[in-house]
Amino acid sequence: MFLRICDSSFLFEISHTKYFDIVCYSIIILCVFLCLVVQNLRHKPLSQVSVIIASSIFLVFLILIYVIILNPSKFNGCSCPVNVENNTLDKITNDNTGGITQISRDKIIIIGDSRMWLIEFSKDELSIPNNINFIAAGGAKIDWLIYSALPKLHEDLQNKNPNYQYHVVVNLGVNDLNSIMAIKNKAGEYYTLYKKLAVTYPDVKFYLLSVNPIDEEIMTKIYGEQTRTNMTIIEFNNYIINGIKNQKMNNVKYCDSFNNIEFSVPDGIHFDNPTNQRIINYIINDCVEY
Repeated sequence: MFLRICDSSFLFEISHTKYFDIVCYSIIILCVFLCLVVQNLRHKPLSQVSVIIASSIFLVFLILIYVIILNPSKFNGCSCPVNVENNTLDKITNDNTGGITQISRDKIIIIGDSRMWLIEFSKDELSIPNNINFIAAGGAKIDWLIYSALPKLHEDLQNKNPNYQYHVVVNLGVNDLNSIMAIKNKAGEYYTLYKKLAVTYPDVKFYLLSVNPIDEEIMTKIYGEQTRTNMTIIEFNNYIINGIKNQKMNNVKYCDSFNNIEFSVPDGIHFDNPTNQRIINYIINDCVEY
């Protein structure tokens, strides 16, 4: 917490919260009070002046803590949540340099399997900005990505609106993990495709969304003994993470929803609508960089 308070970008962000004026005015009043007290006590013993100074500093610290406790959500990070109004992805946020970023002209394309297809299918029940488009299909594996999804994506990106910033979020892999032997090979095949996309479209930002968890107990009851487990999913995700670290491509980012949101998996592999909304919220608030 102390490190975050001392960070300049963090201070810039809280300067735009509704509590910042309270902090500023409180500190100014305390400083004036302190100056007056020191002026009146200049002939008093040094120990007495020191006690007053220490007490004033402690009071300022208490005010800061009080403000943070009053509104902890403002201090969980430097990104402000996207507000979805009229079903449009639209916000203005301050970046670390003091500039303004307008994201109403950012377009997000999500590529995924049945998990994303169900989100698209349930869009009338969820808050999904209309700046988001889906390329998704049930049971999708790497062959579907190569022969169905990528041709559609290439068409979209080759005809993209030059006034928009394009973001592509890929969430695939869970259907490829039925064989333990396939984990490393499949992850490698996926990552080779991701690298090629990043090189082909350097002006597009690519986000590799983690393969998200399953409920192994429910999966076993419904489908029988499984080689697909959360450990194999983690292994797959780690391979992608290591690939990104080693390649250091500027327009590729890994987004770890696996460890950062809560999942409810009624049938063992697909999520309920509250979880689907959390996934969308995570993508637009914590994954995509505007």
